[in-house]
Order: sequence, then structure tokens, then C-alpha cells
Amino acid sequence: MVSDGNDSTKKDVRLYRMKEASEILNVSVHTLRRWCNKGLVKCIRLPNNHRRIPAEEIERILSGGRDE
Repeated sequence: MVSDGNDSTKKDVRLYRMKEASEILNVSVHTLRRWCNKGLVKCIRLPNNHRRIPAEEIERILSGGRDE
């Protein structure tokens, strides 16, 4: 979990590893990585350069939603 850094409204965000997210979305890790590179999926890069997908982004994709 990651805090958004704002002390007055601390918000924990569930972040999924690429493998976890790909299994939930039923796509390959390679496909998910391509989507991140193209900006189709919002991903967070950790200091070690690993990617994490926020839970809200997975929910957006599963609901068929678009960026608003």
C-alpha cells in the first residue's frame, strides 16, 4: 500500500504486481506491459523500476470504463 503523501487526507492505494494484475485481467504480463508503455493503463514505477498497477485502474478496465 502507498500513501498519497497528503497527511490531512491519507489514502492507502492497493497496488498489484504485474503478474497479479495480468491474472485478474486475464491478459499476459507482456500485454499489460505494452498497455503501460502506450499509456493505456496507468502504472506506478517503484524506485527499483518495478511496475505496480493501482486497484482503481484494474477496476476501471474490468468495468469497461475509459479515462474521464
